Amino acid sequence: MAAAPCTAQRVVLPGGAGALRPTAAWTVLRQGDLTAAARPSDPRRAPARERLLATIAELQAEQLTDSHVLLHAPGPAAGQLRVAHAYAAQGGATVAQLIEENSVARVREVLEPALRRGDRRVAFEGCAASELFGAGGARFRFAIDGKGLALTHDHYAVPAGDQLQYFDCTYDRGDPDAAAALDALLSTYDGGAPPPRSTGALWGAGLAGALAGVVTALARRKRQARLIAARDAAPPASS
Repeated sequence: MAAAPCTAQRVVLPGGAGALRPTAAWTVLRQGDLTAAARPSDPRRAPARERLLATIAELQAEQLTDSHVLLHAPGPAAGQLRVAHAYAAQGGATVAQLIEENSVARVREVLEPALRRGDRRVAFEGCAASELFGAGGARFRFAIDGKGLALTHDHYAVPAGDQLQYFDCTYDRGDPDAAAALDALLSTYDGGAPPPRSTGALWGAGLAGALAGVVTALARRKRQARLIAARDAAPPASS
């Protein structure tokens, strides 16, 4: 089934930890779309096309297409792209635990190297509790800069019972409405729930789940860097 912009449908996320209700502005890519060689909805202009296709290639290579959902929408300028990448991991945690100083440091320790490659510069802009979700959430914000590149990357961790739901959102800083559009999308998430009452062992599982989600992103971006390097080194195709 070809991916296409959706019209206020309920998109159930892998892992069963809730759903999103995107508007028609968003294209949703599920497993069948992510395993396809190409989709009619793929952006045609750079760098949006390269950014999306590299992420899809990563999910295919890591055999993660069944556990991730991508949503994307164009920005107002040619080549701009808004992306929300959803996935989940086992392990419950509260928002207060997610934004503790030690937890933030551990997430940064893993995520910043994953975002930094080549001549990219990554700056951590802070972590804060987010009110976008019914049970709350934590947002880790990064600025990514490089040659012709100025992006904001927001990594959200959302308590969802005995799981943590993650949303990796990336957009061009020159896109003035991207943050509001992504906020509106994420605010439709209906799976937020506090973790079950438990001892500290539950928090250990929760942080492990959080870091597992970050490590998934790390593996994806490392492979993405290799794919892009290989593409750049390849001789141009003969006509």
